Amino acid sequence: MKTQNFFLLVAPLLVLGGCANLNNMSGNATGDVTSIQYNLPSQVQWSAVQDTPSMKVFVPKVKGVIPQNSPITVVYRQASNVDAAALADKLLKSFRASCYKTKDSIAQTASIYPNKAHFESVCNRVKDNNKQVGRFNSGAIFTGKQHSYLLLVEIKTPTSDVPGKFISKTPAIKKRVENATAMIAAAQKMVAEALACDATGKCR
Repeated sequence: MKTQNFFLLVAPLLVLGGCANLNNMSGNATGDVTSIQYNLPSQVQWSAVQDTPSMKVFVPKVKGVIPQNSPITVVYRQASNVDAAALADKLLKSFRASCYKTKDSIAQTASIYPNKAHFESVCNRVKDNNKQVGRFNSGAIFTGKQHSYLLLVEIKTPTSDVPGKFISKTPAIKKRVENATAMIAAAQKMVAEALACDATGKCR
């Protein structure tokens, strides 16, 4: 069984619509949410490995890094109009299905936009016979009158018996734990600070 990348897992759940631009996925309804304001973690130099009108995929700008082997992947996507909480629930179910144990929670957020969902899912070990790896997923979803806008992140982590409780058995694992923990904190900040913006540029 090959490792399943998270945006491949969630792709069947997202029916695409409209067109989008980096950092400004625009709809047509005046006064409605038309984009997400967000900042990619500054600790990483990013490369857009997929850049289409409906989806952007970012990985670290390192030679040979692709979403399948990237330690962190960020996806920004426009989808058809779906209730934010309902879509978040579907995403969490897909993460659980690909993992042995998960710990799910509602993430903290600065946005006061009403139809939103912010979530986290920590996986102790993915169901993969070839590689031992855990996973952290987080996302922000904002749904307007025409479209839903999603900011999703996945971080590969060391495995653990309990989701999120890493044990540094060797110096190499300790370093992986430190790197993963730093990236998780940066990703949580990115998601927590994501805001829904309307066509006038007002964000909330």
